[in-house]
Amino acid sequence: MFDAPETQVPAQGVPVDELDPAKPYAGHFDQADMAPPGSISMPGYHGANVQNVQIRMMVDDLLGARHHAMFIVQFTPGVVDNAPLKTAKEHFHPFEEIYYLISGQARSFCDGEQDLAGAGDLVFAPVGASHGFEAPGTEPLCWIEVQSPMPPASGGFTFHNDWSRQTSIG
Repeated sequence: MFDAPETQVPAQGVPVDELDPAKPYAGHFDQADMAPPGSISMPGYHGANVQNVQIRMMVDDLLGARHHAMFIVQFTPGVVDNAPLKTAKEHFHPFEEIYYLISGQARSFCDGEQDLAGAGDLVFAPVGASHGFEAPGTEPLCWIEVQSPMPPASGGFTFHNDWSRQTSIG
């Protein structure tokens, strides 16, 4: 048996600083930590297939994770030609994703099926599943996302519109 010293649990967490080696394992998230909206830019993917997005990485290789990544995603809803803006165009990849919705609504597309999800709902995209989202409501769509295993450093995402553009070129 091991006797651990008594410690006081902090009343409030401190912001996570993935570059601070003294405190990498616990912290506090605040909405002000979100990047400004724009195109997606994260490990393994950079491009214009995902728009109006804000991302805050929470657990990734910078923190020391080797098997999964976790982050918060927020989409600003929008309308183009009287239809909801596709926030994440349909794509697939060699890792699993779990989306736990915090706010807003999502119309999800997964292997040909459409579902409407809201706060408290969970969407699972298994390896190789074709999936994408749009935010049909007026409230920002926000979720916690977990990817496992870690996405590759590059070329891990295949978007349908990229695939069709490549096949029409040849």
